[in-house]
Amino acid sequence: MQLAVLEFLCGGGLAGTSSETSSHHELQSLYQEGLGMLRCLLEDLALCGHRVTTVIDSQAVAANELEFLRSIAQVILLDPSPLAEQEYQAQWLNAARDSDRVLVIAPEIGGELERITQMMQREGVPLWGAMGTFLAHGADKLAMAASLPPVADHPKTWAVSDWVALLHENQQVLESAADNGWVYKDRWGAGCSEMKWFPNAYALRDWLASTRASFSSGTGGGHAGVDRWGDRWGDRWIVQPWRAGMPASLSLIADGESPPRLVGCMGQRIERDEAVRYAGGFGPLQEDSFESLQSWAREVIAPYEGVRGWMGLDIIMGSSREDHDFRNRSRASGHFADGFRASAPWSLIEINPRLTTSYVGWREIYGPLLAEGVFGISTAWASCKRIEKQVTFPVPISRG
Repeated sequence: MQLAVLEFLCGGGLAGTSSETSSHHELQSLYQEGLGMLRCLLEDLALCGHRVTTVIDSQAVAANELEFLRSIAQVILLDPSPLAEQEYQAQWLNAARDSDRVLVIAPEIGGELERITQMMQREGVPLWGAMGTFLAHGADKLAMAASLPPVADHPKTWAVSDWVALLHENQQVLESAADNGWVYKDRWGAGCSEMKWFPNAYALRDWLASTRASFSSGTGGGHAGVDRWGDRWGDRWIVQPWRAGMPASLSLIADGESPPRLVGCMGQRIERDEAVRYAGGFGPLQEDSFESLQSWAREVIAPYEGVRGWMGLDIIMGSSREDHDFRNRSRASGHFADGFRASAPWSLIEINPRLTTSYVGWREIYGPLLAEGVFGISTAWASCKRIEKQVTFPVPISRG
């Protein structure tokens, strides 16, 4: 088949954003992950005998890396002059129209994944991947939190302005909401970009009120200089209790017709001080719970339509009781709905409705046929698993 893999961060997207914006800096922080996924997927598709096209911004990719990409795929090179958004999108559409199936690798930051998907749909591109409510709610963490079934055991999620209002309303209750601290993140974020951890509600409150927080909101999409925190922070940022336990990621593949198949569970290396950073993965994990994990994941995403392609579910394995007492105390005031599972074996943190970095590890276990699964071409990958193999993978690095 003639296929196209279009990766946002090295395919022109960074040139289409101003280097002065926080969105540009957030996207840059994910560049190596995006390039690593592109490199591995192109290599596997070529090994499976497919003709593959991609688009590369020559200013974004080192010469050694570009040489390697050209050895495994047809590379359309973007003009090195400053790129307008319309220019790189035109090249993407040219590559897409000549292909039997197209996959976009893009982060949720700034709504990029949704925007590109909708643009391609309008142009009649044979796009493969998440659509509909699955894409919309997976990209929007606040909307996702409100739409998940109870089985997900997802942490309570507030817009920053609502969290601050609750802190003022019932400080004692909120103080005890999170034994393991609080996490502050971008509602439309990707990975650990711009994520921060605070040991208690006071530390988060003080940071929000500080000059540093005001500066961050002014450069990051908020509204600096407004006295009320709700106005200052707008609706971009959210707050959640930090869940204790082992961070992990479930990878699944859906063909859009039958229930999604679980690829497996990988551990995540998360570094946490005030900033939160993803440092790679290892696994597989939970092999003896494969069927149970698959059934649980299917229940979690059952409310959504448009479930298709590769997806990742970031989870916490282990106890999720740290806000159980808080939920019991708060239910009467309407802060939480009934149905909380006090001892769920897994707790959902985020849905990633796109290719995730864990593909870099899973390809070592399933082989190149996994790429055909990502594109919905074949399910043969499922019978190729080398269960005895264990892998460890850091954040991908450039060859240049």
